[in-house]
Amino acid sequence: MEKDNVYVLFEEIKNKIEMINGKLEQNTGTPTGRQAEEVIPTCVRHIHRHNFDVRSSKVFSLLVGMGVVCSLSLWGNIRLWQSNRQYADDALKFRAIRSWSGCTPEDILWLNKVFDIHRDEKAIEWVRKQADGYENELKAVSDSLMQEKLKLQVESESD
Repeated sequence: MEKDNVYVLFEEIKNKIEMINGKLEQNTGTPTGRQAEEVIPTCVRHIHRHNFDVRSSKVFSLLVGMGVVCSLSLWGNIRLWQSNRQYADDALKFRAIRSWSGCTPEDILWLNKVFDIHRDEKAIEWVRKQADGYENELKAVSDSLMQEKLKLQVESESD
């Protein structure tokens, strides 16, 4: 990319010189090197470059600081992911226990084994389907009760 910038800069300089030479030819009939040299410095921009030397204590401190910040950020994101996964697992365990209308200590041990000790994705998917099925049944019953209630209200209003 730096080579592209240099190439563009040289092209700009070349175009400026050609333009200056054209103007000089028009004014004097023949270009002189001295006149072109006097006009060129006013047309060329200065390019400022900053070099970061890794051996510099400020740059080294900055790099170490950025490394520490990135490491802490990565560690925090991993901990947050673990925490969110634990909350989701606990919510699913609760939904499963509710769908089973309670459970025995053996069921709780089984859930802990499936979710925490020896994570079994197939068993977790089975638990999720059980909880979802129960919630869908509850929603269907709730919807039918709401329909019955609305039907009774409409009938009582029409009387």
